[in-house]
Amino acid sequence: MTGARISILALAATLAAAAPARADTSDREEIIISDAVSDLLIASVASPGVTSHLHGIPVGIGFAGALLGGPIIHASHDDWGRAGISFGTRIATPLVGAVVGNALCSDEAHQEFLGCLGDAAIGLAAGLVVAQVIDATLIARGSTAGQMPAVRMLSFGVRF
Repeated sequence: MTGARISILALAATLAAAAPARADTSDREEIIISDAVSDLLIASVASPGVTSHLHGIPVGIGFAGALLGGPIIHASHDDWGRAGISFGTRIATPLVGAVVGNALCSDEAHQEFLGCLGDAAIGLAAGLVVAQVIDATLIARGSTAGQMPAVRMLSFGVRF
């Protein structure tokens, strides 16, 4: 099986799996799974033996999932603020990465047609991974299962 087929089967299996009902409000695990599947789909084009004219479809689906997966998961938990922050992070960080990658390109490559496109693409990919890590670690809500809630109390004391 080619890498694209394996990636598509992994995506289908992930989407078809029924999520167990949980009492906690964590969305971190869902975001990590969504990003991993998206990254697999993006990487499927690099698989040797992928010569089909349809290999761009999994890559497009992967990029759409990488940009919209986290915000959609946050929105499905009715957390629209986190969805907006996640979407902004997933748009801005790859763009900054592409600009930095293009800026780091050597002067000789600027002489060629689209000489710095590879450097910009590497910066974009690095920015996308950074955005996924930021979303999973800083924006997403972590699991609250097994943790005791914080106890807050007000006490007064009298000394004699």
